[in-house]
Amino acid sequence: MPARPSQWTETPDLYGEVVTLVPLRDHHTDGLIAAADDDEVFDWMPVARPRTPADVAAMLDTLDRGGCRAWAQIDQAS
Repeated sequence: MPARPSQWTETPDLYGEVVTLVPLRDHHTDGLIAAADDDEVFDWMPVARPRTPADVAAMLDTLDRGGCRAWAQIDQAS
């Protein structure tokens, strides 16, 4: 019998009144690169500022291997 995934590692979308948090996915790449237009944003991050789609993929892989989850914050009004 296959092991059931742990609820501790699941990453469901989290809905709030103002924002929704969703795990970063491939379709967020362009927005993430645009939002990461300042090196200071990444001063305290364990990864370098992503500048290309390949950088984003590598960043998400690095975070995932370290047990971290990266989230996109989506404004409910947009």
